[in-house]
Amino acid sequence: MRVLLLALLLTLSCATKEPQYASSVRVREPELPKCDEPLATLAVKSFSCKAAACFRSLRVYGRTLPPKVVGEGIKDMLVTALVKTGCFKVLEREHLSAVKEERRMRGKSGKLPGAEFVLVGAVTALELDGSGRKATLFAVPVPFAGAVGVKTETGKAHVALDVRLISTEDGSVVLAETVEGKSERWKVGLGGAGLIGRVVSGGWLEGFENTPLEEAVRDLIYRTVWTLVEGVKKTR
Repeated sequence: MRVLLLALLLTLSCATKEPQYASSVRVREPELPKCDEPLATLAVKSFSCKAAACFRSLRVYGRTLPPKVVGEGIKDMLVTALVKTGCFKVLEREHLSAVKEERRMRGKSGKLPGAEFVLVGAVTALELDGSGRKATLFAVPVPFAGAVGVKTETGKAHVALDVRLISTEDGSVVLAETVEGKSERWKVGLGGAGLIGRVVSGGWLEGFENTPLEEAVRDLIYRTVWTLVEGVKKTR
């Protein structure tokens, strides 16, 4: 009985106090895999966009997005993320002519290193639902490490990427996966940081900061990196 009375008094005491609010948002940073040394050398080819949305002019959150930018933008972001892991030496074939010219000018000879695997990909789904513009300011209680001024967005986005890892030894496909990235029904951000952080960035995506599309693409990149790392490990 004493315990119940004490609990009741504590509850009433807390109820009379003003709610406390945190003064900053701590953005959760999803972890990319890390390797002490490269697992393999990858040659990354251009990514195409085969989603139905890519066969028409894309109007995304008030901006026109050229379909080609979707595939190439995701590829560029993926290359950046793969390099950051330290798990791969990454070669971009479309830039090799510039590299060779630079080597020639510096008097270097010999062949460039070859790749063990070729990575090809295609965006197969791009679905958007919601404007991404709805926002409100509210106060976040201390336990959530939030802030008084926090932006929320509603809406959904879904992006899917088909990736294949092909062995240059015999041309066999050693990995074929469809990786999906989705936005949550809502998300929280402060100063454009978002819940999923800024380890992975892409110039084309910066125009869509704090939208479901940004969240879905970044989610896709992280999932794809983990898929590739685990897939290559299985070949060892």
